[in-house]
Amino acid sequence: MKPLVSVIIPVYNTEPYLRRCLESVVAQTYDPLEIILVDNASTDGSSQICLEFAERDRRIRLICLEKNNGPGAGRNAALAAVSGEYIGFVDSDDYVDPDMFSYLAENAVLYGSDITICGFYEEEGGSVIKKSPAELTQYSADAALRELLADRVIQNYLWQKLFKVHLFSGVSFPTFRVYCDLSSYKLFLPANKVVYLPEAKYHYRILPDSACHRIAPPYYMDRADLLIRRADDLMKTHPDLKSYLCFDLYCAYSLYYEAAAKYPDREDLRSILEGENLYRLRAARKDLAASERLGFLGRLEMNLMCRGSGLGRFLVPRIHELIVFTVSLRQKLQKKRGSS
Repeated sequence: MKPLVSVIIPVYNTEPYLRRCLESVVAQTYDPLEIILVDNASTDGSSQICLEFAERDRRIRLICLEKNNGPGAGRNAALAAVSGEYIGFVDSDDYVDPDMFSYLAENAVLYGSDITICGFYEEEGGSVIKKSPAELTQYSADAALRELLADRVIQNYLWQKLFKVHLFSGVSFPTFRVYCDLSSYKLFLPANKVVYLPEAKYHYRILPDSACHRIAPPYYMDRADLLIRRADDLMKTHPDLKSYLCFDLYCAYSLYYEAAAKYPDREDLRSILEGENLYRLRAARKDLAASERLGFLGRLEMNLMCRGSGLGRFLVPRIHELIVFTVSLRQKLQKKRGSS
């Protein structure tokens, strides 16, 4: 008998994209499947769409929250209701191929993996880039965690992954957070085996109006705080990953600097860049220099951040903008090559 798969979909104000998302999930070829749909107190037409799908498909369980406490709260509510042996996630502005959960579940059973991953398509405007390994790759728990922290091959998204339910024991997602996917490392800690499959089955849509692409102090602080929390947590149990965790600190403080430059009246942002935090940043610089994880611009930015002076605070955001521009240009060239 095939294992039950539970699919969790938190929803908040994604009316223009929600119908396609849900149509793709209810069209899954895998059986048995349950769908936990969580409406995070949407204020557009999303609630009505959720109700419509729940009424027409008995596999859907609809949970309606009284207020929006972020996607983490929706996922936590769904986790309390799941019945499956495996758990997957879909974001409500994305969509999936009809055989995605068959592909994931059948290979999870075949290889005995605790976490099973498929490739995905990154869609922005009219461009589509396929992101997947050239061949099936199996990882030990430590190797998979390293790849997750590097965020290049295995990335911090919850979607396009299928997890054994036991991995969620004692785990909850942070509420009032946009980037709660950064907590996914907790699911990799008890895993024994991770398999990354070569076929792309998930469609990730990059939308300018989505929460994780907004530019405002709460979103800078949100991502930075979670990066620091992850670094502090793993430093206790995985000191061998120190260079990766120091890179988390570099990324976090770079975000703080960027936010402080864009919002100079925010005293709380300026105060973060002083005292103990400055000391931690200088300590992390030594480990990062030894690991060679930073390029020339990154090292320059790190050195300026560690000065903690007015000049550093003026120059760091400009260097960061240059790094962002360089990465964006590289991605555009990749998309151009991928679509040609």
